[in-house]
Amino acid sequence: MYKAVEVLGLTKWYGSILAVDHLNFEIQEGEIFGFLGPNGAGKTTTIKMLIGLVKPSEGTAKIFGFDIMKEARDAKKNIGIVWEESNIYPELSAWENLMFSGEIYHVGKKERQARATELLEKFGLYDRRNDKVGGFSKGVTYSTTEVGSFVGSSPSPLQAGLLSPARRDVALLAIFTEAL
Repeated sequence: MYKAVEVLGLTKWYGSILAVDHLNFEIQEGEIFGFLGPNGAGKTTTIKMLIGLVKPSEGTAKIFGFDIMKEARDAKKNIGIVWEESNIYPELSAWENLMFSGEIYHVGKKERQARATELLEKFGLYDRRNDKVGGFSKGVTYSTTEVGSFVGSSPSPLQAGLLSPARRDVALLAIFTEAL
């Protein structure tokens, strides 16, 4: 089995405050991994380091073998994430939000459109694709956010079998998809 995530001595200091202390762990491909701890334990900081929003003070991590510091763009191609708060723009339609999500991750236009169509159909949102997200319920907005996280990752989670009807709820907890 291949390592999906390998964290090696990951550390983050904010001034004199140690937020993450030489963290080491591995997640194997296909494994579901829970990241639990009390407020202030460093969970969000660790995730932010893994996805490139925060630079580690020490250590590194690899996403499907790609170093998050030296090969950040390749590492990010294998990450899809849904935050607790939606990162969807309410003034845009669901379709426009998905196209934007894919563009951020440098997914080509035809591939973005194909992924968005496939995912919207799978999530039962295709008929709402042209509606502004600001008019959606909280649940539909969150589903649109979930779809957006998969449009920007590679390969398509549907091709990886993550969103079969029996596994949909579990797949939404998975941050990392299969490697290319």
